[in-house]
Amino acid sequence: MKKRNTKYQALRIAIIIALLGIAWILGSDLLLANIAKSFHEYIHIQTYKGWFFVVIVAIILYYLVNYQLALNNKLSDELLQHEMKFKNTMENMLEGVQIIDFNWRYSYVNDVAARHGMKSREELLGKTMMECYPGIEKTDMFRKLENCMHNRQYHKMENRFELPDGSSGWFELGIQPVPEGIFILSHDITDRVEAEQKNIEAQQRLIEAQRIAKMGDFTWDVQTGEVTWSEALLDMLGYSRDQQIDYDMINKWVHHPDDLESVTNWLNESIKSGTTILQPHEYRIRKKNGDPIYVRTQGKINIREDGSKTVFATIQDITNLKENELKLEESEKRYKNLFMQSPDAIFINQQDVIVLANKAFVNLVNAGEIEDVIGKSPFDFFHPDYHDHVRDKIHKVREQGVEISSYEEQLISAKGRIIDVDVYRSTFEHEGFTGIHVILRDITESKRAKQALIESKRQLNTVMGNLPGMAYHTRLDAQWPMEFVSEGCFDLTGYTTGELTGSKHITFSDIIIPEDNDYVWSRVNEMISKDKQFVLEYRIQKKDGSIRWVWDKGIALQKEDEENHSIEGFIIDITDWKEAEKALEEYQNELEVKVQERTEELEAFAYSVSHDLRAPLRAINGFTDILVEEYASDLDDEGKRLANVIQKNSRNMSILIDDLLTFSRAGRKAIQPSNINMQEMVKSVYYEATAEKDRERIDIKVGKIPNCMADTSMMRQVWMNLLSNAIKYSSKTDKPRIEINWKEENSKLIYCIKDNGVGFNEQYIDKLFGVFQRLHNVKDFEGTGVGLALVDRIIRRHNGEIWAKGEENKGATFCFSIPKQNKQ
Repeated sequence: MKKRNTKYQALRIAIIIALLGIAWILGSDLLLANIAKSFHEYIHIQTYKGWFFVVIVAIILYYLVNYQLALNNKLSDELLQHEMKFKNTMENMLEGVQIIDFNWRYSYVNDVAARHGMKSREELLGKTMMECYPGIEKTDMFRKLENCMHNRQYHKMENRFELPDGSSGWFELGIQPVPEGIFILSHDITDRVEAEQKNIEAQQRLIEAQRIAKMGDFTWDVQTGEVTWSEALLDMLGYSRDQQIDYDMINKWVHHPDDLESVTNWLNESIKSGTTILQPHEYRIRKKNGDPIYVRTQGKINIREDGSKTVFATIQDITNLKENELKLEESEKRYKNLFMQSPDAIFINQQDVIVLANKAFVNLVNAGEIEDVIGKSPFDFFHPDYHDHVRDKIHKVREQGVEISSYEEQLISAKGRIIDVDVYRSTFEHEGFTGIHVILRDITESKRAKQALIESKRQLNTVMGNLPGMAYHTRLDAQWPMEFVSEGCFDLTGYTTGELTGSKHITFSDIIIPEDNDYVWSRVNEMISKDKQFVLEYRIQKKDGSIRWVWDKGIALQKEDEENHSIEGFIIDITDWKEAEKALEEYQNELEVKVQERTEELEAFAYSVSHDLRAPLRAINGFTDILVEEYASDLDDEGKRLANVIQKNSRNMSILIDDLLTFSRAGRKAIQPSNINMQEMVKSVYYEATAEKDRERIDIKVGKIPNCMADTSMMRQVWMNLLSNAIKYSSKTDKPRIEINWKEENSKLIYCIKDNGVGFNEQYIDKLFGVFQRLHNVKDFEGTGVGLALVDRIIRRHNGEIWAKGEENKGATFCFSIPKQNKQ
């Protein structure tokens, strides 16, 4: 509009000057003809007239041009001020601002938008979105951007964006067309979305916690009688969500008839008392099916300004607790019976006084009757030589809470007979006091039998001396003093039997090399305490100084105190076997290094080739686009078809290169495990991989799959490939169906995706996860043959496995496993 006004004003000025000039010429010529007296005078005056006209026109033009320039400068200053004010406004906005031109290049980005995208403004300005964020053109957000760019339509959306550092964020985007292209206003809503998700999770955890605790809650308006039950309480009692509930219904059907009066009195007294605390009360209620359960109810009484009251309370199912209390009472009765009838001697002492004893203890010490031992000190019945030992054990039990069992002590009966006993002591809570619970078993005869058995084993050891290797008998002691070794000790250690068992014998700990001594001692103790036996491999130093590896298997003969604990075992030389094992391990390590180096070389080669292919591919695309756009009129139908073929194959090649790069990166990218909500990830990937018309056709069922520890971006790539394949290969069926479920097996989470598509011939299953391996014609189903290879690599990097089964025209099932506590 301003341009048209400027042209009109200039034309009007020109016309005015022209009319003035014409009027001046015609008027001055007529005037001059009357004034001039001669031709010479006429010419002279005509010259002055011309110069006068020029000067007047120049003066007029000067003032007109000067006025116009002043006006233009004023307008320019105002425009500059407006531009500066607009730019400052966008620079200081709390939201991110981006302007993208029609070539998808960033023409303007403020600091907030650059921070949202985790790139600097210099990295963005002048570059395309696709260069800055590879793969963005595949997202739902980019489709909205395209619609705004081409159809000039405004969009507002919330979008989850994968950031360059591997993290992600949520942004609220306003996308609108502007003359330069499109204008994007972004607002970071990550905190809000995460807070909403945490709130939902907290509510779900609360409901789940109530269900686990067998707890629900209710609200009761005392004046109206209106009652509201929580979902957990409805579930606990077996009622549906639409159950009509009021005070009368509860009294009639829920409260147990035998407890109704006590519950009513408790509620009425609590309400009338004016207190705000509803004290705990235990009673019985009935479930919908009539089954009675014990519950504990407690809560709060809210008193409004008008005096009306509302009761909020929790109800917890304590049926198991009540049953356990009854069982405990029964158990205590049985314990008292067992205590008194036990064949083992038992007594309980408190503060060194016997407060309870059974008949077996009285008989063991020949004390007469139970009343004769009650009130006496336990030391009256233990042999004096063991008093210090007994005090030490009692102190450990009483002061340190240590339970001591299977050690020997001696009693002395009323008749002076020495009795060997096996003793067990522990702290004991009984009727409000803490005592020491002591069980004694007479082992006098069994000890004699054991001594005889040890002697017979010594004789057996003589026979064992002729076996290869070395048989031995030793006490459990850090020095390993040998009480017996077979003749094979010389070949094994270089020492004779006399040197190992004589009065100045060499202990076996002297033969074990110092680096292994502590390890052997601690492992023997650890394994004997669990299994009564041990198997170890360690190194010894022979008498000639040579180092040998040995295999040692031993077994504990008895569980007595440390002074009498003994071990028998057998040792053989395994040095040759260990050297062979080491050589094999070194070979395996070298092989693994070579395989790793070869793998890295192949990955680097694939990465380099993929990058090198981009330049000629861009040239092919560019020249083909020029050919189609500028020379379309010169091409016949066959030429246009061939150009389209070139474009299509170029696009396929570009996709193949992208897949190759992704495959290569998957082998080098560091894994950053986090707790992934697999349920939400599957839903998000499904919506990203399908259009609305596809979702109307596909019947997808997703089980309640659990979370797992894995790399978020890699696991998203796994689901994207598996879901995309299931959608693609079932697209030609009348009713596509996809099922996703899971199971747990051997501490691994196994996720499976099943479709009813074209399936595959399991004869070729070995090719399924190879790069560029396809089991279907590319004309039927597009693809590069890299997707499943990428999935296989990602799963293996997470210490998992992937497998598949299928049948032609009957669908396919793909399963992969992830360790429950995945550690990289």
